[in-house]
Amino acid sequence: MAEVDPHSVPPFPVYTLVWDEQTERVELDGMPLEPSVGQDYKQVGIDAIKQKATAQNLEAVRVVVRSTDGDEWQMVVTQDGHVYDTTPPEEEEAKPKSFRPYIIGGAAALLTVGVAGAVVAINLSSDQDDAPEWTTPGVHAQIPRALPSEFDTYAAWSIPVAKDSDVLELDTGHVLSISENNSLVAREPTSAEPTWEGADAPRDINDVVQTEWNGQDVLAAHHGRELSLWAAADLDSGFRTEQITLDVDHEYRVELHGQEPMVDMGDWVVGIPDGKRSFQRVVVPAGTTPLTATTNDEVITVADNEFLTVSTEGDIIHRTRYAPPDTDFTRTRAVRALDADHALLAWSHDNTNHVAIYRVSDGELLVDAPVKRLPDRSSHLILDNAANAAVLGDLLLSWEPDAPGIQQNPGITVETIHNAVVYGTRSNDDPARLDLKDNEAELESWQSYGPADQAPDLVTDDGAYVVAPQLDETILYKASTTN
Repeated sequence: MAEVDPHSVPPFPVYTLVWDEQTERVELDGMPLEPSVGQDYKQVGIDAIKQKATAQNLEAVRVVVRSTDGDEWQMVVTQDGHVYDTTPPEEEEAKPKSFRPYIIGGAAALLTVGVAGAVVAINLSSDQDDAPEWTTPGVHAQIPRALPSEFDTYAAWSIPVAKDSDVLELDTGHVLSISENNSLVAREPTSAEPTWEGADAPRDINDVVQTEWNGQDVLAAHHGRELSLWAAADLDSGFRTEQITLDVDHEYRVELHGQEPMVDMGDWVVGIPDGKRSFQRVVVPAGTTPLTATTNDEVITVADNEFLTVSTEGDIIHRTRYAPPDTDFTRTRAVRALDADHALLAWSHDNTNHVAIYRVSDGELLVDAPVKRLPDRSSHLILDNAANAAVLGDLLLSWEPDAPGIQQNPGITVETIHNAVVYGTRSNDDPARLDLKDNEAELESWQSYGPADQAPDLVTDDGAYVVAPQLDETILYKASTTN
């Protein structure tokens, strides 16, 4: 392998290596590692990093090294064992040098670590074949909530989760929930086998968005003053990923549903991802409303009749014209990214509110409608990417070419949306659903077990998911489709 420039290594993922010099113990991302006979415990850590990076098809990876005494350093490790010290100089001066030179040979030095022995306590070790085979848990458990007739009444699997957990489906097909030890866990949907873990789950799993950070796949969640990120390049890796947290002022507007995360800081200053797990500030034209960061380190912002692409230097490098639904509509009252190439724009004029959905890449107006209330920054967005549909606050949206539409919520508390069908609970506690593909469709209810029954928490192509209490536990159930 050619020599690697440590500064060019992507910011994600970041592995965490913990050393205990007194007990000669080492952990990688929470996994304890055991040396072979005669193998140095520090070398075990480097070997484990190499194995994990190779499994994730990474030529080099960033690592945070922590001692149990509270010291911390940064380094980059390559697949063939080259180790680079990347600790910032201002941090390095304050760090004791008791054992770091052994690992990385001094500031900016390079050390090649040979391969010796086997790692036996990490998922991808040479002894992986000896691991016990996964057994699907909770098969045929009774599901305590009535579901539409196309779903089984007994579980394909069921498993305990955190008390306040919900359940999401990721673009990869994995099912995401919060474990009892407060970790994000991605599971294989047919057997519930855990395939990935993210440390320190957010308070509300519905805040989690699958997106990119400088071109790297991540899960992101914003709450209060924190934007949390988890590396998610390989959700089948079997590894545990540490949470990375960025401070965000509570007055800032955070947009996660565009191409990449963006923070609107006010005064026409926008924060976009940079390579140091922080924000680069970009100045957008005054009077415009920032929409999203792009995967090319740019910002798309909305003017009166144009989508403007702005470089990190603040230059307008591309203009895409769009036509407002009415010539009286000038500056937008609100904008929301719906996905990487679709946005909802909102206006208020003469005591009337109006929204429209546009394709950003060419400015085409797909659908528009008057509405009772405009969405704001607190309006929760529930996406159905595969069907080009969403729920935004009390608006039901579809931008599917054959069936675009904007409807007011007919009076249900929405739980989920799948295949442009919204599932929720009526005000009288009856579960119900509404097909957004049919403009003349009405709410459809099904027989419930009792007045407290709700719609399923998640519906996918092959089943429905329910999170429900059972005595002193909370259980996630999967009901398979019957047809």
